Amino acid sequence: MKHLSLLATIVAGIGLLCAAPAAKAQHPCQGSVAQNTVWSNPNGALIFPAGGAAPVPEPLPIPPNAIQDVDYMGQQATNAHNAIHDQNGELLFFIVNGVIYEGEGYTIAEM
Repeated sequence: MKHLSLLATIVAGIGLLCAAPAAKAQHPCQGSVAQNTVWSNPNGALIFPAGGAAPVPEPLPIPPNAIQDVDYMGQQATNAHNAIHDQNGELLFFIVNGVIYEGEGYTIAEM
């Protein structure tokens, strides 16, 4: 429940940032990309390059020093998956089956 409250706060904050400004002012979200350019799927991710090129399938990262049954080891999602990137398209974190991994595949937390 704590996570849902945090998510609601973040979404509300984004709404305030993107709220319509007073007349003649530049919209604060002008030029932003509304769609995530990294889409997760059960087998990895689809990367949507700038300029509208065809999406490129990529596996999610497996860390070089991964610990078996702790860090991401390439397992396929069976019930939940998501991926979030920064403004440069770098993977920040991803979720597979309720486990949150940082951008290199090391475990952050479980949901």
